[in-house]
Amino acid sequence: MAPLQPVERSIREHVARGTPLNETDDPGRHAAYVVEAAERRGLRILQVGRDHYCFLGPDGAVGAIKNMVTSLTSDTAVPAANSKHISKLLFQQHGVPVPRGQRFGRAEYERALAWLRAAEGPVVLKPDAGRGGEAVTVGVTTEDGFARAWRAATASKESAGVLVEEQASGVDVRVLVVEGRAVAAASRIPAFVVGDGRSSVEALVAAKGELRRRHAYLARLPILADEAWLARLGHSFESVPGDGEIVIMNGAANLSQGGEHVNVTARVHPDALHIAERAAASIPGMGVAGIDLLLPSLDSAADAVVLEANTGANLSIHHVPGYGEPVDVAGAIVDAMLARETASLSRWRRFRRSPAGKRLARLARRIRPRRAG
Repeated sequence: MAPLQPVERSIREHVARGTPLNETDDPGRHAAYVVEAAERRGLRILQVGRDHYCFLGPDGAVGAIKNMVTSLTSDTAVPAANSKHISKLLFQQHGVPVPRGQRFGRAEYERALAWLRAAEGPVVLKPDAGRGGEAVTVGVTTEDGFARAWRAATASKESAGVLVEEQASGVDVRVLVVEGRAVAAASRIPAFVVGDGRSSVEALVAAKGELRRRHAYLARLPILADEAWLARLGHSFESVPGDGEIVIMNGAANLSQGGEHVNVTARVHPDALHIAERAAASIPGMGVAGIDLLLPSLDSAADAVVLEANTGANLSIHHVPGYGEPVDVAGAIVDAMLARETASLSRWRRFRRSPAGKRLARLARRIRPRRAG
C-alpha cells in the first residue's frame, strides 16, 4: 500500500533500529503540567472548578486553563477550530495546503457517493465536528466501505455534516504552536510490530504490550489489531513476519488504538514548522494550537498538508513521549501568558502617562463620589 510507505520509512528510521521505548511512571496529566509550570514561576494557583485553574501574579490574573484549553485561546477560536469545515476554509484563505475534498450535509449521501466515484484514489470520511479521530475512516475505495464510513460519521449528534477528502500520504505529525511559534513536534505512528522471522503476529503484539507496560501513558492504551486491515496487507494473527519486517496493525495513527509517539521537534523541516505556524495564525485568537500535518518526509515540506487544528491539544505527548526526549511545552505556555501580562501592563502604564490618560485620571477624581458625613 503506497500510503504506508512514508510511515514505514519513518518507523524504520526513527524507531525500529533498536531505539528503546521510554520508561516512565507518568500517566500523562495535561492540566497538571501547566499548573506545575505556573508554580515553578512563582505564580499563585486558584482552583475555581474541576480542571479549571487561574494563575495569579503580583498585579492580578496572569492566565488560566480549563479542561484542555488555556486563556491564550479565545472563545471565538474554539468553535472555528472544532469545525473541520470552517477551519479548512480559513486555512485555504491563508494559503495553507490542505487535502482536496468537500463537505456534505447529512442528507447528501448520493452527492457524496458521486464524489467517491470521481476520486482517483482512496478517500477519508470524517464528521465535521469531533476529536481524537472519532468516527474517521481512512482508505475508503468501495461503495460498501463508503456506506459504512458514512454511517459512522453521521452517528455523531454533534456533527451537522461529513467531510470527504482525498487520502493524502505521509507521516502524521502534531506541531504545538504557542503564540505563533512552533515549540514542539511529535510524530504519531500507527500500532506496529517488527518481525523476527520466528514469532507470529499475535505473539509479537503480546510482546509489544509487555514493553508498553513500562510506559505509564501507553500502558493504558492497548494495541487494537484490525483483522480486515491485516488481511489487506496479506497477514493474519497467525502469520510469521520476516526478520525486520514491519507490520502495521491498523490504519489509525492514533495513540488510543495502540499507536506510539516520537519527539521529532529537531527533525521536522523548518518549512513544515512554518506551515503549522501559518495554520495556527489562520484562526483568529488561537494562541495555543495543536496543528496536525501529514508529511511525506520529515526532511521536507514538499506535498505537506494540514489536516486540522486543535484548541485543546494534548500536552502529554510532548511531556511523556514514547521515544525521544520530553519537551516542556507547558512551560512555554505559561511563559506566553506572562509575556502577554507584561505587554498588557506596559500598555496600561504608557496610557496612564499619556495626555489622554492624565485627562482621564483628572476626570475620575472630579466625579469620584464624596463620602457622607
